Amino acid sequence: MYKKKKILVIIPARKGSKGLKNKHLLRLGNKKLIEWVIGSSKKVNLVDKILLTTDSPKIRKIALNSSISSPFLRPKKLSTDKAKSSDVIIHALDFLKKKKEEFDFFILLEPTSPFTTAKDIEKSIKLFVKNYDKFNSLVSVSKFNKISLSHIFNFKNNKIIPIFKKFENEVRRQDMPELTYLDGSIYIAKVENYIKNRQFINNKTLAILFDYWKSIEIDTNFDLILAEKIFSKFKKKL
Repeated sequence: MYKKKKILVIIPARKGSKGLKNKHLLRLGNKKLIEWVIGSSKKVNLVDKILLTTDSPKIRKIALNSSISSPFLRPKKLSTDKAKSSDVIIHALDFLKKKKEEFDFFILLEPTSPFTTAKDIEKSIKLFVKNYDKFNSLVSVSKFNKISLSHIFNFKNNKIIPIFKKFENEVRRQDMPELTYLDGSIYIAKVENYIKNRQFINNKTLAILFDYWKSIEIDTNFDLILAEKIFSKFKKKL
């Protein structure tokens, strides 16, 4: 609990994956992917409960052995690659509500973003609570280092079609507006607001800027190779 706000962490980790088989059980550095997010969340003293939702007995066993709540195996309909993350979140919230466990807001931490530290989580919680009356959600973002709006196209029949009305090839990089993107490290939302709208992004969404190197999301073998390099470079900060 932090400033009278009861806080839940939800960790979604299904066993199936098209891009990288059993990715949550693959090793990155000295730990499995799922163990990175479990370890970080357990170090956050502001959190009241950590719940892992999975359809994998192996992943559930890791959670339970780590003293993380994993009270069910996720239903099959919520364990396919077509299942929406919002449905998975609502399922977990409904389960807890039936058990008379209610929270003011929750934090979604995905195992595919292993470099989110306990300090990152605590910083995000404090920023969100500080602005609690003004915002319904918080998301982490990173800066685009190279991409500008003029460099984004649709690709069709071996042709590039500008998404925006005009090319801006003559605009210097330093004169481009500063752009950010959702980096997947952390998502926070008020429980009642999320149940109503089923999304994190709205006109009352707060953002927190994370270092670019933390923004990797591991969905392919290439991502894993890159994450290994990042781990080797920044492991003292993790």
